[in-house]
Amino acid sequence: MAVVAQAFGFGISATDVIAGTYLYSLPPATTQGFVQKLQSAFRDGAAQRRTAINSAPAAYYVIQRYLELCLPPRIEAEITKQISAAGAVDVRRGNGALFSLETVSVPSRYLYPGGPLGAGPQSIYLNRDSTTNSSPERRRYPALHDLQRGGYGTGSMSSLRRLARRIEKPNSTDESALSGFSILYAGNDFNRTKQIPMEKALLSLCITAKEIKNPAPAIQDHIDIYHEYIGSTDTTGKLNDTDIRNLLEEKPCEAPHKNFYEKSLFPDGMLTGQTIKFLEKALPGNRLEGPPDLAMIRSQISFVRAVPAVSARLKRRRGNLFDQITPDLISALESL
Repeated sequence: MAVVAQAFGFGISATDVIAGTYLYSLPPATTQGFVQKLQSAFRDGAAQRRTAINSAPAAYYVIQRYLELCLPPRIEAEITKQISAAGAVDVRRGNGALFSLETVSVPSRYLYPGGPLGAGPQSIYLNRDSTTNSSPERRRYPALHDLQRGGYGTGSMSSLRRLARRIEKPNSTDESALSGFSILYAGNDFNRTKQIPMEKALLSLCITAKEIKNPAPAIQDHIDIYHEYIGSTDTTGKLNDTDIRNLLEEKPCEAPHKNFYEKSLFPDGMLTGQTIKFLEKALPGNRLEGPPDLAMIRSQISFVRAVPAVSARLKRRRGNLFDQITPDLISALESL
């Protein structure tokens, strides 16, 4: 597993399960069942998008994402996310003052009314306990107006009501951001329902929360870098519905990554041997100074991008990516 993971760009630490961690203490059978559900959902999603997986980079990207599902950090993150998303409601037991509490999970289809980007109905199929051999049960989740008037159960739904109010009655900040987001959207009629998914997708592209509050054309550079990485020829600097749905499955960026390409190629923040060789072609003495830590070599990346033989081969961008590793930088260095 470790060898395969490293072959697809993951550090060896990604396969280590340290005794005492949360994941290590979980029942193996339960964890395996959870991972199999993730794998099944991923395969279904890949099958639906098979026409878009039409290049070697796109196939590599899909394989890397599938492999990531089996890595301990991702498994623990998914389990933690399920726990964080769970809520509690009181359930009446007969008449009088008797009641009990039950935990409930809020499905992602509710968070984006009508399904992600309005793709599906406002309901979800839930499988009952497999040991009962019962058929799937169709359960309808509350509509926004149900939550606003408090008509759904008697439990604490404050967080969902806040989400409902944000979607139905956004504040002035949301309104002013709509026009900025519309230039980043490849479809028609960008509206408030699509704003939250768009924001989360941009976080996966290493756009900061501050930049998202005031969308600027420079953000389109990050969208272009994403498209270049997955093998798309789209150079419009815009995300379509499929792009957004795929990015919602990605984790937000963390330091030291500054774009999606860096996050995908160097998940642990350390450069690969091949990337070091490329950079050393344009560095003084053909040598990288210091450890190959992405956070510590930004100045050397800036130097390489400024070398005339390199800069002449770089794509013209809307913003300033002076200290970032991008697909066109690697192509330029490869051609030297």
